[in-house]
Amino acid sequence: MDNIGKAKKFALKLLNVRDRSEKEIISSLTENKFSEHDIIEVVLSLKEKGLINDLRFAKEWVDYVLRTSPRSQSLIRQDLVQKGIPENTIEEALSSVVLSEKEVLKNIAAKRLKGLDNLPKTKAKGKLFRYLVSKGFDIEMVDEVIAKVIDDEIE
Repeated sequence: MDNIGKAKKFALKLLNVRDRSEKEIISSLTENKFSEHDIIEVVLSLKEKGLINDLRFAKEWVDYVLRTSPRSQSLIRQDLVQKGIPENTIEEALSSVVLSEKEVLKNIAAKRLKGLDNLPKTKAKGKLFRYLVSKGFDIEMVDEVIAKVIDDEIE
């Protein structure tokens, strides 16, 4: 098997595990010492076959993150930038999100609050505030949502 064949086989193994961005494939092939020529050939071939598609990858990543470990759009954007997704593709992927950032924040706050119900109200508010800000949400939006969720849940 020639080097292009080996590189393609390696890239297909990666894609078999999960969808990947073009940059991730290029980085993995580079780390495994494939030549620039072989990498270009493989990436072009996989893109032509639709096996590498940054828009599809970005949409799937956004969906995955919101299902498994919800966070703000700004942190999701950072993830996608690190994965080499172009800004216009990131915008398109984030615009396909069904829930607004505020709804995501409310869902996280309500879920997290259930684990804090044994604490005094002020302590629960502080812990919840720090947690939500660490997830990249805007401080003012966090304050607003916490006020609503705390008043609904605790009392």
